[in-house]
Amino acid sequence: MGRDISHNKRKNTGPIKTITKSPSLVLKAKGGSTGWVTISPTGRVQRVAAKKAEALNLALAAQVKNRNVSAVGRSSEPIPGAPTQGFRPVDNSYKSGTVRLHWKGIRDVNGLTSGNKPFVGVRDKKKWEEPHENKRNALGKLLPGRHPGITNPFGMSHLAENSHVHAGSFYGVNDVLSAPPASIHQNTEWLAIESGIKNLKRKADNDPGFGDVRMKSTGYVFDSGIYKGMLKAARYKVYINGRKVLDHVSDGMRGNIDKDESRGLQNKVSSLSKLSPMANLHGSPVKGVTGTPPTLLDAIQGQRSGTSYKHPQFTDLQVGHNTRLTGATALSHMKSLY
Repeated sequence: MGRDISHNKRKNTGPIKTITKSPSLVLKAKGGSTGWVTISPTGRVQRVAAKKAEALNLALAAQVKNRNVSAVGRSSEPIPGAPTQGFRPVDNSYKSGTVRLHWKGIRDVNGLTSGNKPFVGVRDKKKWEEPHENKRNALGKLLPGRHPGITNPFGMSHLAENSHVHAGSFYGVNDVLSAPPASIHQNTEWLAIESGIKNLKRKADNDPGFGDVRMKSTGYVFDSGIYKGMLKAARYKVYINGRKVLDHVSDGMRGNIDKDESRGLQNKVSSLSKLSPMANLHGSPVKGVTGTPPTLLDAIQGQRSGTSYKHPQFTDLQVGHNTRLTGATALSHMKSLY
């Protein structure tokens, strides 16, 4: 993750694939222990490939010439397509059966965390390790069975991505402690939040009175079963002057996301301020942020280290209810899932 979708004027570089489906409103509860309510409002979706994709009709490219396209290859001018699949947790069951990747900054002796400042930099260029990529490919083959209508503008062979819990453009690292495999559409949902946070950072940089912006992110990764090592859910929290103003959970296995949902989420995050209502997802006490967060130099050096466990913005890997792993032990445990 970490691709910026805040700049959406770009010349199309690939063809368009249209999926036609009657608009509908579907509200249903998903089975199993996920605890998600799936909401699929009337949706129109257009997928514009950023590169040549499998089985797309090249002749259609001329029809969308000069349309506004986001940096993730989605058109800002929707046409009929697969309905949006938004998700919201009804309880804490998205945490069950997982290990937790905490990117919350520095944890103090009382267990409270500082949060991280959204320092924007260059993405890590390190290649993914082979077991990591194999797990991503395996998820791509599993997703059509979970979401029969799932599609991808880059072709059906690329339905999953290694999705950064802490964005690559926020000095995240390309490893299993940072980016577990997830649906490409979860990745798009996550980068919409990241792009909104970047807009908050620009406001704070230009206006000293805007407030102190910090963030915390957590990845919940299956620790067993056919999805072992893959992202079950991810949670983003945004704080301004210590007040939690965003608390958002995404389904790591989600189906299609359309342009309206992605842009709406980005705009929601971009519009946050110190006057925004306090966010409280599950009604539990809000812990806020505590202490001084890692610095820009910490973030740069953390990425240069090449591994998340040496990154000051990485907090720990939680296993079970009370065990938190740090250092090489955290990396070793996470690799055991691959």
